[in-house]
Amino acid sequence: FNTAVKFSLVGNAIDLGVSGYVFDLNKLNNAFQSIKLDIDNVTEAYELAKKASTILYVCDNAGEIVLDRLLIREFKKMGARVTVVVRSEPYQNDATMEEAEESGMVNEADEVLAAGDCTYLAPEVLPEYVLGLFKSADLVVLKGMANYENLENLQRIRRKGYFILLRAKCNPIAGTLKIDRGGYVAKVI
Repeated sequence: FNTAVKFSLVGNAIDLGVSGYVFDLNKLNNAFQSIKLDIDNVTEAYELAKKASTILYVCDNAGEIVLDRLLIREFKKMGARVTVVVRSEPYQNDATMEEAEESGMVNEADEVLAAGDCTYLAPEVLPEYVLGLFKSADLVVLKGMANYENLENLQRIRRKGYFILLRAKCNPIAGTLKIDRGGYVAKVI
């Protein structure tokens, strides 16, 4: 579980939407080898996941969805039904149904849904079915900064039961988490 979380987090470092970012497989491999979590609630998340019968996993960027599959696989081994949410249309480089199919995510998750075409999932525009999943899932995994930035809105649906996975790629997000820019976060709320 811990290794899958780290792969998922290192995957979040892949972000072609960040100015000046250049993909480098060697740097990605080095990041995985040396990753240290600035906020590490992985044990708590593991305990929540073990008890969960349903998990909603909200994806972030197209490239990292391949690595997210590893964490989905771990949740499934624990016996959870996992529903993955991607964007209907990419806002920048968001994962969509096309990436879910190309990456094999559709073969890992119990269900893959497309919901929303903006940078974050706004509760007021979510399809009723997806909104219901947000309310009823035992655990909601939010990948990436855009989903984290939307947490306050999502907390109108449910206050807690979130597992936030992200790399803080800008100072404002790092500041809200009280970590340095570039830090990795695995936070339970």
